[in-house]
Amino acid sequence: MHLYGFGFPSQGFHCLKLPGVTKSNSDEHVGVLKISSGDADARKVEEELKHLIDASWAWNVKRITDSEYIATFPNKMILDTLSRSSGVTLAKYNLTATVSKSSMNPMASSMLQTGWIQMMGVLGPTRNVEAATLIAELAGEVLAIDEVSLIRDGPVRAKIRARQLSKVRGLVEIFIAGVGYEIKFLAEKKGSQQDTKGPPPPPPPPKNPDDEFFEDDEDYVDSEWEDSYRGRGSKSQKSEAEQARSLGWGKTKHSGHNDTKGED
Repeated sequence: MHLYGFGFPSQGFHCLKLPGVTKSNSDEHVGVLKISSGDADARKVEEELKHLIDASWAWNVKRITDSEYIATFPNKMILDTLSRSSGVTLAKYNLTATVSKSSMNPMASSMLQTGWIQMMGVLGPTRNVEAATLIAELAGEVLAIDEVSLIRDGPVRAKIRARQLSKVRGLVEIFIAGVGYEIKFLAEKKGSQQDTKGPPPPPPPPKNPDDEFFEDDEDYVDSEWEDSYRGRGSKSQKSEAEQARSLGWGKTKHSGHNDTKGED
C-alpha cells in the first residue's frame, strides 16, 4: 500500500499496486457526463437521465470528479447517439452536459486525473530522478520525471496522477539533514507549452535621447526643404507663364472671333 498526495489538503489517497493487475474494463455501456453548466449532484443527474430516457433503468450514477459523473446506459445505441452530440440539455434542473464513452468499471467510486506539475526550488543535491520522485509523491502518484528539467535551470517537471490537479498549488516544506526548504508546486494547464519554450527574448535597448533629437531635426529639415522646393517651383512656373504671354503664346480662340488680324 502506498500513500500519495498528502502534501496538499484533501488530496491524499491510498494506492494498492498488485503485480499483473491493470485497469479493468467493463462490458457494460458506461458513459461519463461532464457538466458544463448548472448546479449538479449525483441525485440530480440520475433524475435527469430517468426523465430524459428511461425512468425504470438503474443508472448507477456516481460522481468521479467535481464536474464529471459516471453512469450505466441501457444500450449501446443510446450511448453512441448522445456521445456524438455536441451537448445535452437536461431540462428538469436546467443542466447542460456532454456525454462520452468510458471503459471504467461502473463499480468505480472516483477517478484520478493525470497531468504535469512543476516543482520550483528543488536543490542541486535533489535534482535526480529518485529524489525528485519522492518529492513529487507529495502531490500524487508519479508516472514520469522530465529528466531534461533536472539538468537545466528552472522548475523540475513530473507527470502524476492526482485527485484534482488544479488543487496541486502552493508551498510544501521538506527537511534535508534537519534543515527545512520550501518547494513550490504548480500544476500545468492542459496543453501548456511552457516546457518547450526557451527563455524570453531580451527587451529592446532603450532609445538614446540624442537619437530622438536628431530624428526630429531630420523631420524639420525635410519639411523645410519641401516647402522651399514648392515655393521655388511655384515662382518659376509663374515667371514662365508671364514670359509666354509676353511673346503671344498660349492665346486661345473664341467662337466667332479671331485674335489675329486679317490680311489686306
